Amino acid sequence: MDIEGGHMECRGKGKREQIVKEYDIVPIIHAKLLNGQTKYSDAASPITDQYYIFECIHKVTGKKEMIQCGMGAAKHLIELTHNNSLPIFNLLKTDGTTGGSVGGTGISKTKWDEMAKQLYNAIMILIVDWNAKPDTPLFGLKKEAEKYKYCAPKLWRIEKVNNVIAKDYRKRKLSEILDDLKKDNDIKEYKFDLLDTELKANGILSNF
Repeated sequence: MDIEGGHMECRGKGKREQIVKEYDIVPIIHAKLLNGQTKYSDAASPITDQYYIFECIHKVTGKKEMIQCGMGAAKHLIELTHNNSLPIFNLLKTDGTTGGSVGGTGISKTKWDEMAKQLYNAIMILIVDWNAKPDTPLFGLKKEAEKYKYCAPKLWRIEKVNNVIAKDYRKRKLSEILDDLKKDNDIKEYKFDLLDTELKANGILSNF
């Protein structure tokens, strides 16, 4: 099995079947590529539309790897592991893409608290724009957001994301990141007013 830098090459049905025998596979991202974005699968093939990222944990050693792939390999891995497919996170208003998105947010049909949904969307926008890797803090914040989707996020959780936005290499607020994405893409409108209000009420400058 080819493993390099935490990525596993999964070209071919036989290779994927072998991976599933050795690893527990969990899908963690299903997203739509934007105009101007370039991604390659771990088999070095260009991804042209949607992509999946899977976390892979070795059944014996516990070592964590990842797979980034297009939809063909992703569907096969989901079939082999009997995992549920993930709703697509699609920043675009319309493009005819199907894949389980709900209300255009990529969030499941489960009822979310509105502020929790705003925080989740903020995290996902950063993951897509920054091409974030699964071993970075953003993925931990994403997992927290999904776990506590039913209730308004605590201030400290909002602050965590607020502080991550401040690390943008161009020093942009999230609204400015979206403005940049809109230059080449027909991006949906996202609101972060509830997060702004909560931060302002506590004397904290918002980066949303």
